[in-house]
Amino acid sequence: MMLLFLLVNTTTGCKKDDTKPVPDNLLDTISAVKGKLFINEIFSKSNATPAVNDWVELYNSSDSTLMINDVYTITDSLNFSNKFLITKSYYIAPKSFFVIECDGLNACSDEIHSSFKLTSTGEQFGIYFGTELVDSISFPDMSIGDISFGRNSDGGSGWTTFTTPTKGSSNN
Repeated sequence: MMLLFLLVNTTTGCKKDDTKPVPDNLLDTISAVKGKLFINEIFSKSNATPAVNDWVELYNSSDSTLMINDVYTITDSLNFSNKFLITKSYYIAPKSFFVIECDGLNACSDEIHSSFKLTSTGEQFGIYFGTELVDSISFPDMSIGDISFGRNSDGGSGWTTFTTPTKGSSNN
């Protein structure tokens, strides 16, 4: 007799592909990552910008390369931490930025395209390493136009609204 087991997983994500070489001096544990990987800036399109995708910019404040891969999840609801599983390996160079497109496409190639979009009237965004929260933000209403919400300085503690978003580059 043959038994068939079905595993149902509500987490969506990208196809695993670990073909890239692993850099030296890699940060790949929660203790190494915490306080070094930051949500740096968020943009959620408004009715004024219907052709522009939502996005979240991450910042690696460390002096080492950081790998995000299949132990990381992202979410737009901190009550559901594993909404989107990152299963392909991506590397963020020291003092560099990485953009996640939050466009609902649920795909990974050279970029991550999450399975969800952001709400321009404000909500939450979080990134988890396993079950450990690495960073999160509750962002305000951005429905009034082409504005983003980001840290005053890269990886800093203060947040502000930018009338000119700085996707993939420094907020300083």
